[in-house]
Amino acid sequence: ASQGSIRAQGGIQLGSGLVEGSLSWMKWPILRSPPRSYGGGIPLHSLQLRGAMHQRPGRDEMLLGLAEPGPPPLDQNARILFKGAASLQEPLQQDIQVTKAGTAKVPTTATLNPQNVRVMLTASNGLFSGTFRYLDEHPFDPRKPKILRNGLFRGLVIRRPGLDQGIGYFTLPRLPEDPAESPSATPILSGMAELLPP
Repeated sequence: ASQGSIRAQGGIQLGSGLVEGSLSWMKWPILRSPPRSYGGGIPLHSLQLRGAMHQRPGRDEMLLGLAEPGPPPLDQNARILFKGAASLQEPLQQDIQVTKAGTAKVPTTATLNPQNVRVMLTASNGLFSGTFRYLDEHPFDPRKPKILRNGLFRGLVIRRPGLDQGIGYFTLPRLPEDPAESPSATPILSGMAELLPP
């Protein structure tokens, strides 16, 4: 409570399992030793709360109703999309395979997976998470060592009318915006992570 607040009010419809409600979210500025992640605080946001109770797919069903993976190169039947953060110069998309067991397989070669995206997906609870990385030239001095930026993401699979996908967030440090700014001290910013059909 000393750093921020999330307050929500909602309910679950017994027949459909849909979740509806409202949520308020904010974070106070942290003046003493502020963290890299939004140390200046986040203003109050009033948000709509939408969701659904998760149901594991049946024995012969694919998660999110995806097509079954075919033989290579047609085995990628889903994608992970990252967008909406100033630390990304452009949206990042990675094709992946969601297996019949509801797990994720990701290409391992640099050609097919240049940002080394790794995904963990669990059909029983609808959770997905993982990592990715960027290796960038220094924006002010290409003679300096390249800058390694590690991203993290987490999310939930939600099935309801108008929202039939995996949705969550990611965090990624931004590049220096000043020659004197250390790459290890730049702000860590967040954006949207989505698990989608191809």
